[in-house]
Amino acid sequence: YGAAEGLPDEAIQSIAVQGDVVWLATLSGLAKLEIGSGRINRIPSIVFTIGELAVGDSGVWLLSDAGAYRLPPGSLEWQKLPEFPGTASLASAVRTGFWWFMWGNKEIVLIEAMLANRDGLYVLQNRQLWRYVPAEGKWHSIVKDAWQLLEQRGTVWAMCTEAVARYDPSS
Repeated sequence: YGAAEGLPDEAIQSIAVQGDVVWLATLSGLAKLEIGSGRINRIPSIVFTIGELAVGDSGVWLLSDAGAYRLPPGSLEWQKLPEFPGTASLASAVRTGFWWFMWGNKEIVLIEAMLANRDGLYVLQNRQLWRYVPAEGKWHSIVKDAWQLLEQRGTVWAMCTEAVARYDPSS
């Protein structure tokens, strides 16, 4: 799939599959590929330069230099979320012209991981784990100095420098 099918930009930064739809975050914004028809539709209401996608039971999520967004299950309208605490560093990276940077001879990725589950969205950014709770409309800091993120049956695990963090929102 390319420009002939409606892809806004060939530089794809993130991809997420939700049923028969493939969501694409490109350098020119968000697009939706309908697998059955092969059509790609640009989502003009959300404009950004860098973005990361996640899909879960709580919907489709986009975190970008222009903010955080959620498409709830069954909805056709994207909701703009309260400002993600790391949005300023993402926007700064766009202004200075890079998506990841070098620090002490190490490549630092601005969004290390993102996952969505029935409880909301988890973002690992600049070694800090954040959680967005849709029912509260708030971002919460979960743990600092984290390096890796995964989820199993509702429990979120983060590998940290000196430990492993376990977060279960139901407890």
